[in-house]
Amino acid sequence: MKKTLYVIGALLLVIIIIQASGFSILHVIVSQKDMKAREMNSPDFDKKVLIAARSSTFKDAVVDKIFSAFGNDSVHIAATGINDLNRQDPGAYTTTVIINTCMAGTMDLKVKNFLKKNSDNETILVFTTSGSGDWLPETNGSRFDAVSSASEQSRIEPVANQIVEKIRFRLNKYNLSF
Repeated sequence: MKKTLYVIGALLLVIIIIQASGFSILHVIVSQKDMKAREMNSPDFDKKVLIAARSSTFKDAVVDKIFSAFGNDSVHIAATGINDLNRQDPGAYTTTVIINTCMAGTMDLKVKNFLKKNSDNETILVFTTSGSGDWLPETNGSRFDAVSSASEQSRIEPVANQIVEKIRFRLNKYNLSF
């Protein structure tokens, strides 16, 4: 009995340490598949957008709307999964959109590490889905922008429009006209 209590205590201590470090066990337990990589328009265009996301019905629909919004523009759009995010150079893109999921009050560890590594990059936009739709990541002095929403079908169009507007702003901010 005493040995069982020690084991339970040790496990609880490990869980507390992991949670305090910002790592979400829930992200591991409830793993999401990565979005399939795809591209649209010529990679030779000056304007480039990277979208990194996990796959879900909601996130895939938002990304589809973003792709549709730029279909006739001279903008190269590349989508990839979160697992490939750290292999990407945000400096190679005019803007980077990361679609993140908040679980247990924290973001995906791979997203968190990417943002930490690129904390001075103001071209990054983090879109976070959460149960309530109002969770935003702490910036901790980083320069990224953030948007949040619940993953509700009725929110697909307004969220996609908001993200497209922010992408267009960034494309125009860097004197890259359409």
